[in-house]
Amino acid sequence: MSSLAAARADNFYHPPEYDPSKGSLKKFTGAKGKNQYETDGVIRFELPMDGWCGCCGRHYGKGTRWNAKKEPDGSYFSTKKWKFTFVCKGCPTTFIIATDPKNTDYEFRTGIEKKIEEHSEAQDDVNEGVQIGLDAIYKVGGHAAEVEREDKRSNKMRALEAAQDDQRKVATEEERFDTLVEMGEARRRYDYDANAALRQGMRAKRRAAEKLVDDTNAKQLSIPLLDFDPADGAEAIAALQANQSGPSLALRASEVKLRKRVTSSSVFGKASALHAPGMKQAALVSSVPAIARARASVLSQGDQWPEPTQRSQVNTKIRRKQAKKTKGPANPPASLADENPLAALAVAYDDSD
Repeated sequence: MSSLAAARADNFYHPPEYDPSKGSLKKFTGAKGKNQYETDGVIRFELPMDGWCGCCGRHYGKGTRWNAKKEPDGSYFSTKKWKFTFVCKGCPTTFIIATDPKNTDYEFRTGIEKKIEEHSEAQDDVNEGVQIGLDAIYKVGGHAAEVEREDKRSNKMRALEAAQDDQRKVATEEERFDTLVEMGEARRRYDYDANAALRQGMRAKRRAAEKLVDDTNAKQLSIPLLDFDPADGAEAIAALQANQSGPSLALRASEVKLRKRVTSSSVFGKASALHAPGMKQAALVSSVPAIARARASVLSQGDQWPEPTQRSQVNTKIRRKQAKKTKGPANPPASLADENPLAALAVAYDDSD
C-alpha cells in the first residue's frame, strides 16, 4: 500500500519524525482545531431575551445573533457555568452574559440590560374553555387533570362502576376468546372438509374465468369480458326500451332512412345532364357531319344504329383490314366512309374522342 493510500485509510498523516511517545499528533503538528470555536473559542450566540444597550440605548430582540467569545465561568455543583462576550452593533460597548444554573436563567452582567418579563397569576385571564381544551390535550398536567385523578382515587362509587365495567369487559373478552378457540379447533378437526370446500370454490372461479376467455375469443374482442351483473342487465333493458318508444324510435327510423340513402348513392354525387345515357352520342351526331350522314344512311337502309361497344368493334376491324391492305398506319381513308357508313362512324368517333 502506498503512503498516500495508507494516509487515507485512517485519515491521518504521520510524519517520519513523529514519535508517539512524546505526545499526540495534534500537539506535534500544532493544530488548533477544525472550527472557529476550537481555534478561537468563538460561537454563534443568540440573545435569550429582549434587552437594551446601556450606552446607546439600542434595543435588541430575542434571538438576535452575534459572534460571541465563549469562556468557562466556574461551576454550580457539577454544572459548568459559561459566559459569552460580544460587542454592541451600534457602539463599541462590550456585552457580557453568563448562564445561571441555580435559577435556570441568564445573568446580564455588563453593558446590556435585560427586559424583565414576569407572569402574575392575578392577571391570568385564560379562558376556561381554552384551559379545558389544554387539559384534554395534556393529560398528565393541568388543574382539570389533577381533579380527575383525585376523583378516581377518592370516589368509591366511581371505583365500583369502573370495576363492574372491567368485569363485563373481561367476560366479553373471555367469550370472544372461547369463540376463537372453538373455531380453531373446528378447523383443525375438519381440515379435509375445509380444504375440499376451498378447492371446490377455486374450481368454480377458474371455470368461470375460462368461460369468459372462451367467449372473448369466440367474439374476437380485444378486451376481456366480465361476469354478468344483474344491475348492468337491468340498465341495458331500460335503455333499449327507451330507444324503442316515443321520440327515440322516430329518431332511429330517420337515422336508418338517412343511412340507406347515403349507402345507396354514388360517392361522386349525382350525374350531370351531359353524362346522362345517350347524351354524348346525340352531341356527337349533332356536331360531326360525317357521323350524321352515317347515321342517316344506316337508318335509311333499315339497319340499327350501333352501340358504343359495337362501334369500337367496327373501328378495330376496319383498322386491321386497312393495315393488311396498305401495310401502313391503321387509319381508314376518307373514301371508305362512302363505301361503309359504319367505317365513317368509327373514324369520326375516334376523332371526336
